[in-house]
Amino acid sequence: MIILGDVASPNSITTDVINTALANAKFKTNQTILFNLEGLITDSFSSKIEKPILFNHSSIIRVFQKFDTKIAALANNHTLDLPELLKSTKDLLFQNHYKAVGAGSTSDSDFKYVVAEESEYNVYVLNSCWDFLLYNQNTRDQKQTVHTIDEMKTLNWVKEIKAKDEKAKVVLYFHWNFDLETLPFPAHRRFSKALIDAGASLIIGGHSHCIQGGETYKDGFIIYGLGNFFLPNNIYANGKLAFPKMSDKGWVIEWDITNNSVINHWFSYSSKESKHSLSYLGNEDFKDSKTLQDYSKFSNLSDKEYDLFFKNNRRKKLLIPIFYKFEPSLLNSFKMTALKIRAKVARFLAERGVIGWQN
Repeated sequence: MIILGDVASPNSITTDVINTALANAKFKTNQTILFNLEGLITDSFSSKIEKPILFNHSSIIRVFQKFDTKIAALANNHTLDLPELLKSTKDLLFQNHYKAVGAGSTSDSDFKYVVAEESEYNVYVLNSCWDFLLYNQNTRDQKQTVHTIDEMKTLNWVKEIKAKDEKAKVVLYFHWNFDLETLPFPAHRRFSKALIDAGASLIIGGHSHCIQGGETYKDGFIIYGLGNFFLPNNIYANGKLAFPKMSDKGWVIEWDITNNSVINHWFSYSSKESKHSLSYLGNEDFKDSKTLQDYSKFSNLSDKEYDLFFKNNRRKKLLIPIFYKFEPSLLNSFKMTALKIRAKVARFLAERGVIGWQN
């Protein structure tokens, strides 16, 4: 199983860049590929719009066509940028033999999770988004909405799947944390371990647009943030949306379900004079990866030790609370309210050009 981070291709030229990079990686196509579709599919929306609205050109469909099973994860903060395109996007994916998960109507069978058969196992993929990231979106419209993370329900769901299906392998694909934060929240680290205790095999995170590191826990693998796979600079938001150099490296994992092993594949993005490239750098075994070790200096820390490490080393600090525990509490509710107020103020200032846009 191949798992990518954020994918956004605004035109057929950028799609060709993705296609070339995947060809150079020489992935075997007789397996499942899972990716975060960072923006719905349209050929008519303009990237000249000033707001950071992301979308994908229809040519993105051809990129993953050769894989046996193709899963587009839609539980992210950009799916509701253009909610009127959600149904047509899902229809186009289905027509081209893709599975889509994580957004739509709550009555959809694939709203929360999908199942793929691979190596004689039933791979359950649940996709959900941290509700804070939807602070500016209309998530109450049940006709078009995004599946959000409910930690306690998710833990119970994993236990139920493992209890009823002896061939089940469970993958959780989350859109969480802050953009350009290099470290996982202490709460997300605790939650990931609890999910593996419940029976999950693989925890995948995204949204930060930079690699956040990973670690093994018991028989499971935790990837806190894959970073961008491909999200080109200086196109969206009338050319104003661009990421720092720390976002250039992308991480793709290849999970051998039968042997329960993971290979890290590394990519590097660059852009110069409106020309975009995505280079394949090579691969390493997850457990022996020197590159991953550089991103995961916290991997041997206890939960309490990591609390202090995160507090001292996180990038986002100004008026931002720390989430230590994942269980529901009044303290977490208070922190979330404060965080949403901060975000709305920042958006108000960005709309008036006082500060830059946050993705």
